[in-house]
Parts: sequence; structure tokens; C-alpha cells
Amino acid sequence: MKKIVSIILTAALLIAVTTSLPAAAASDFEIEDGVLVRYSGSAANVTVPDGVYAVGDSAFEGNTRVKTVVLPAAVYAIGDRAFCNCSALTQVTGSGVSSVGVFAFRGTPYLEQSTAEFFTLGSCLLWYNGSAKSVALPSGVVSIAPYAFLRCDGLSSFSARSGLVSVGEGAFYQCAALASVSLPATVTYIGDYAFEGTAYYETASGFSTLGDGILIRYGGSDKQVAVPSAVHRIAGGAFRNNAAMTSLSVPSSVYSIDPGACEGCTKLATLTLSDGLVSIGDDAFRGCTALTGLETPETLTYLGGDAFAQCTSLTFARIAGTKLTIAPYAFSGCTGLCGVLLSSGVSVLSDYAFSGCAALEGIAVSPATRIVGRRALDGCGKVTVYCEAGSFAAAMLSSHTVSTVYGDSDLDGVQSILDATHIQRYLAGMENFSAAAVCASDVDHDTDVTILDVTRIQRRLAGFPE
Repeated sequence: MKKIVSIILTAALLIAVTTSLPAAAASDFEIEDGVLVRYSGSAANVTVPDGVYAVGDSAFEGNTRVKTVVLPAAVYAIGDRAFCNCSALTQVTGSGVSSVGVFAFRGTPYLEQSTAEFFTLGSCLLWYNGSAKSVALPSGVVSIAPYAFLRCDGLSSFSARSGLVSVGEGAFYQCAALASVSLPATVTYIGDYAFEGTAYYETASGFSTLGDGILIRYGGSDKQVAVPSAVHRIAGGAFRNNAAMTSLSVPSSVYSIDPGACEGCTKLATLTLSDGLVSIGDDAFRGCTALTGLETPETLTYLGGDAFAQCTSLTFARIAGTKLTIAPYAFSGCTGLCGVLLSSGVSVLSDYAFSGCAALEGIAVSPATRIVGRRALDGCGKVTVYCEAGSFAAAMLSSHTVSTVYGDSDLDGVQSILDATHIQRYLAGMENFSAAAVCASDVDHDTDVTILDVTRIQRRLAGFPE
């Protein structure tokens, strides 16, 4: 009888303690467009509100009180370091999770005390606890989280069934004995460093591809490199620090050049990009110090941060796209850049996009570019912005010299028939144009100076509609 009474009293005490713990309040959740940006509460047991579909980078990072987290079924993505160093976190529930970022659960008991051979959350493999030499990924796993197999020293063979879609950054990093890898065609993304430090990666020769035509490494020594048409994506690090390559041709089959793909290729002087390319990732060509010119295709929609940073020999850039976003610092530190033509397909010109391009003489910005950062040209002390009166560029970049004289090819500040004549002479090879003059002359914003620009200038002078 005394034992029963003791159990009842203990249970009652536990209930009292549990109910005294603070519950997560609505004000504890900072949510933007369905993304949980930050949880600032002190509750031990947290239920994320309905309507959230992603947990953002560092949303819970460093919270030492949260013990359990329940995610709505609609949450499919968890960002980088989302729960990093949540030292009390022991349980996370989220049936819909299919993507997890870098170090999302680092420093948590939830991850570090896991015992299951394949430790998953939703359809994402977070961590592999086994020691097998040959591993076949269980069915139902859609993605492998970053560093999930980190330094599995005994692993020599890995295979996955159809249904796997992505392999995260560093997933098999430093698995030195891994020599055999088989991935299905359903894999469309392989993160940077995913196989670096493995026998499979280090001994790769020629064009080494996995999944749906993903080039993970070029192991050749050719100076002039043409990517095969069987390649659909160039993964991060595929050409990183290639010391021989002087030219690179990317075919129309490639839709993405991932972050860091060609970083540090210091001899790369010529880059040919084809229609079909949609994205150039962050740092993709950072530090390619021999690159002299750039022309992007009209299919491009994203040009990443630091994508061409520190390309110090780059002198002229012709940037076309479709609803293209040019991210912050995309061309930062391109100290030799003199001229930039932006097509009417550029929608967003971010702050610091051309930061530190001290030699920049001219940049042509279309009136169709409707989001322009005031600091897009930070550190460009000698630049003139060529744009139309009343455009967003004219308003947002007014701290720089702005010219709204239509087609002022001779840079005299006056629109006249002479401007059309100068362009005709330039096209005939009878006259040289400065970078600024080229920028002033591209009145149709197609990133090229042609006879069509002459026609537009003549029609405007005559008062005809263009």
C-alpha cells in the first residue's frame, strides 16, 4: 500500500513539474513567408506552429533549454546549424523532413547519442552509426545529410536505390577506403566535398559523373576543356584549383554550375557558357585571376555571391538572363573590370554586387531592373551609370555619376545624330570605343552594340516610337 501511494505521489509531482514548465508562446516564433527564422523562447517542449514549411539557418542555435521539438508535417527543410549546440535537445519529430542543412544538429544529444545504424528524420539520413565495409542505403531515404558518413574509415563500397535525390555537402568526406560508389539517376544534387578524401574521388580520371549526369570531378590535365553533353550539373569543387585549364566550354545540357565548382582556377582565361544554364553558384569562379571576359546566357536566373570575386584580369562583363538575380559581392574585388552591360533580363542588382571594382568606368542598367541596391557599386569611384531617366537605377545609384542621355556614344552629354555615326564607325572597325562608350551605346540592353542600337537612336531622334 505504501509503495502504491509513493508511486502516485511521485507521478503527481512529475505532472506538477511538467505543467510548470513554460509553454512556447506565439511571440517566441519569428516566421517569414512560412520559414521559421528564429525561436527565442525558453520552453523545454516546443511545437512549431502550423503554416511553417521550413526551419531556417540557426533558428534554434545555442538554445540550451529546448528538449523536444515537434515539427508540422509540412516542414520539409531544416537549414544550416538550425539546432546546432542545443545541448538539451533529445528528440525531434518531423515526418515530412526531406532536406537537412550543414551541422543542423551538431552538438545535440539527439544526434550524438543516436544508436540506430541508419539514423533518420523523415526521409533524410542524418547519420550512419554502422561499421560495415559495404553499405546499401535503405529504401525510403530521399536525401543524405551533410557529413552523414564522415570518416567512416572501413567503408569501401556504397550503393543507393532509385528514389535518392540528393547527397549533402561532405557526406562521405574522408572515407579514405571508399572506392566503389553507385548512385541512381534520381540523384540530381551532390554537395561540395561530398566524396573528397575518398579513394573513389582521388583516383578519378577524366570526367567522373554520378547520378543524373553530375560531374563531381574532372581528373584530366587538358588545357582546353569541353564538358561532355552527358553532364547536366557541375558539382562544387569539380574543377577547383585546376592548375592546367586555360579554357572551359560548358554545353547547353548543363543547367547548374554549383558553388565553388571552378574556384581558384588561376590559368582559366576563356569561359564559354551556353543557353540552358540556369544557375551559377556562390564562389563558382572565385579567384580565376586569368579570366578576361564574361558573357552569360539569357537562360540564367541566378548569379551567386562571390561567383566571380577576385577575378582581377576580368575587363568586360556582358550579363544576360531571365529574371536574373545578381547576388551581393558577385564581382567584388574585380579590380581590372572596366565595363558592364546588364540586359533587360536582369531583375535584381544587389548591394555590393560590384564592390571594390575601382577601375569600373561604365555600367549600363536597363529600366527593367526594378530592384537595385544603393550600394551595388560600393567602392567604384570612377563609374558612370548609363540608364534611362526615371528608372530605378537612376534613383538608387544617384550617389554615382549618372547619365540618362540616350545613346551618348561620344560621351559629350548631348544626344545627336553623331552618336549614331560613331556607333556605325565602331561597328565597321573604323573607331575604337572606351568601355564607357560601349556602355552608353547599348540602348536596347541586349549586352551587345549592334546596328539595332543605331536604328533606335535614329528613330528616337526622329520622334518615332521604338
